[in-house]
Amino acid sequence: MIKTILSVLMSAFLFGCATTNTVSQNTNVRHDAKVSIVKFAFDSSKLNANSKTTLNNVVAANNEKYGKDYVMAVVGRTDYVASNEYNNDLGMRRAEHVSAYLKEKGVTVTFVQSMGESDPVVIEPYIAQNFDNIAVRETNRSVTLITLHR
Repeated sequence: MIKTILSVLMSAFLFGCATTNTVSQNTNVRHDAKVSIVKFAFDSSKLNANSKTTLNNVVAANNEKYGKDYVMAVVGRTDYVASNEYNNDLGMRRAEHVSAYLKEKGVTVTFVQSMGESDPVVIEPYIAQNFDNIAVRETNRSVTLITLHR
């Protein structure tokens, strides 16, 4: 059942749709979703000290709030520098490193995906002409964590 809930919520999150409180007829599900972001250096999938601190804080907050009654989804993203294929691979490496770290902390990770550059956190409107927009690019070099509790 948790996989069904996760599938519905992830579809809604990834495609911008509203979620529903009903998974199937006569089955009401209470769910909370919390989104967190872990940032990465340019062309890197390595977890640095700041990334680990962010992950530790997310895990501690979730454990305090939900106990062990939650799962996490991990979605890797990149900026627009490099090819789509390279960015999809880099996004997946980022997501897999975060997933492995979370699993070491005892977290159940049920969904790992790369969006590469195809679904940015912040839209980069003039990136082809303006490579000085470093803050936008840094935000897109990230992994989005979705905490789901039922």
